[in-house]
Amino acid sequence: MYEFIYETLSSLGYTHPLHPTLTHLTIGLTMGAFIFALGGKLFRSGGMRMSARYCLGLALLALIPTALLGYMDWQYFYGGAWLFPFKVKLALAGLLTALLIATALLAERAEKRGTAPLFAYFLCLLCVVGLGYFGGELVYGKNFTAPAPAPPAPPAPLSEKTDVAPELASEGAAIFSSNCAMCHSADTTEEGIGPGLKGLFKRAAMPVSGRPASEETFRQQLRNPFQNMPPFPNLTEAQVDALIAYLKTV
Repeated sequence: MYEFIYETLSSLGYTHPLHPTLTHLTIGLTMGAFIFALGGKLFRSGGMRMSARYCLGLALLALIPTALLGYMDWQYFYGGAWLFPFKVKLALAGLLTALLIATALLAERAEKRGTAPLFAYFLCLLCVVGLGYFGGELVYGKNFTAPAPAPPAPPAPLSEKTDVAPELASEGAAIFSSNCAMCHSADTTEEGIGPGLKGLFKRAAMPVSGRPASEETFRQQLRNPFQNMPPFPNLTEAQVDALIAYLKTV
């Protein structure tokens, strides 16, 4: 079902993950809840305490579609691979759900005394900071590669590059951008979420698996990936040909 959603959006020109937009909503509301609770404590304002409780409720409601879209993105872009940031984010999402519910219940009881459970609000804040941090690690972290669109492959002299049709390589660059760039970089050999693929077909062996760096090995790893890499059954033979053509130019 979700493949249809992503394919439809892709046909309209939207190829990005869906999760980040709603993540900002949940994080913002949780931060707002803490700020209002702190204001209610400092200024003894019942209105600010009530606003904090409203923010908690809205954050809890927003968490449901946020988690759903996060699961869809994880399955579609990463093939459900159990990468460390995803493990932490799943644990923190469960913790945040429990904290939001507990804090809402505590806040309702504390309101009768004209106070707010500030520490509980603070724990919710720490939880969303952790979620934001590990979400950022997937894109900007030291050990992970940012998912950047791959540049079109320029034609090169045959003395330097394999005999590859520029049009086919350009098509492969687009396929790489929408399917591979989330985990791999085409302009470096450095490790990110997955290994950098610059000069892949000039190497003696494939990174990680150690298998011979050949077209056949590449095709096999797309069908039956090694370790955490997800499979790509959606790619046609023609698309794989274009992807190989592109990787031969980097």
